[in-house]
Amino acid sequence: MNCDKCQDLISDFLEGSISQQDQSTLSAHLEECLSCGEVRDDLKSIVGFCRTQRGQYEAPPNEKALWLRIRNMIEAGAIVDTRAPAALRRSFWNTWTARSWELSFPQLAAMAAAIVLIVSLSTAVGLRRWQSGTVDTRFQ
Repeated sequence: MNCDKCQDLISDFLEGSISQQDQSTLSAHLEECLSCGEVRDDLKSIVGFCRTQRGQYEAPPNEKALWLRIRNMIEAGAIVDTRAPAALRRSFWNTWTARSWELSFPQLAAMAAAIVLIVSLSTAVGLRRWQSGTVDTRFQ
């Protein structure tokens, strides 16, 4: 018998639901193989513990006080959260200058292209107006 088949049959072996022939073969393997024997011992102790502790529930000491403490912590957190936005109000300018400006290369390239386009268009419009003589004389 190999270890994989043995470990598949160990739980049935502990319950006593395998045939007599499989039981004798499994017992012989468990005596020879130390790792499978340890698996059997571990599983046997787990099953034994579960059978003795079946249906028992250990409530925490003073369960009502525990829930009151949890509720008080939640309420205290809610009070702190409602006060936080008023304390952190800053002016519009401080918000924009304190902001982290992390831009990718395509974003920077697009911004530079937009600035170049705006400057060149405004220069072209200004030169045309100047050449055509439609510049307002009040400002000269």
